[in-house]
Amino acid sequence: CADAKPAEIGKALSQGERERVLCWETLDEILAAASGRKGVGRLRAELDFWHPAFADAESEPEEDLLRLIRARSLPMPEANVFLDPYKADFLWPKLKLVVELDPYGTHKGRESFHRDRRKSVELEARGYRVIRFTWEDVYKHPERTLRELDRIMRQQAALPVPLSSNRSW
Repeated sequence: CADAKPAEIGKALSQGERERVLCWETLDEILAAASGRKGVGRLRAELDFWHPAFADAESEPEEDLLRLIRARSLPMPEANVFLDPYKADFLWPKLKLVVELDPYGTHKGRESFHRDRRKSVELEARGYRVIRFTWEDVYKHPERTLRELDRIMRQQAALPVPLSSNRSW
């Protein structure tokens, strides 16, 4: 643990949470008893940084984007949320914002490509704004990606709330 990078510690915490083998209270007690030892400060910092959404990530790019969002102090989304019949990679319910990660190779054919486009159209028709980021956005252009996400969140927060969702046009 003393030589581990923060992201490695965070991913280990997420894995422990996903497998339901991590007892946060016991971990806090162990850290308190080990105060001053090598690596304890780094582990404490990562525990303070860690967010439950990290454990809901279903891929490394998802968890890495969540870590970037957290490090920038942007509002944290819910991860891998069902919006019947779809699952959104990230959802900010109050902002009606969905972010989808499309790593290279996600679309292994025409059907997959069309399914993702249909998902976007249907969610947009239900009032959600759907944004898609790629592997390159997360790993090669993280600052630009976070600036764009921040700007989009601000735009969504400024939108008026619809008077009624039961319009009959």
